[in-house]
Amino acid sequence: MPTLQIRNMPQEVYDLLQQSAKESRRSLTQEAIVLLEKVLSGTDIETAKTQRLEILDEIAKNRKLSKSDANLAIKWIREDRDNR
Repeated sequence: MPTLQIRNMPQEVYDLLQQSAKESRRSLTQEAIVLLEKVLSGTDIETAKTQRLEILDEIAKNRKLSKSDANLAIKWIREDRDNR
């Protein structure tokens, strides 16, 4: 697998990458790869967020869950992730 080394990265960019990695619970390398893939594939963050919400809506319809039940499940998942 190829290796990429970045020299002279501005401190502000590094700090943003580090914060993003922490929020996503990824290493710096994993976060850099994910962000590069998104940018190069043309998938922006808002599009990905919209797609996730559409998938959640579809799951709720197929499972015959009410919107409040689906939101409750999302809340539980987020709480579980935050507690890790």
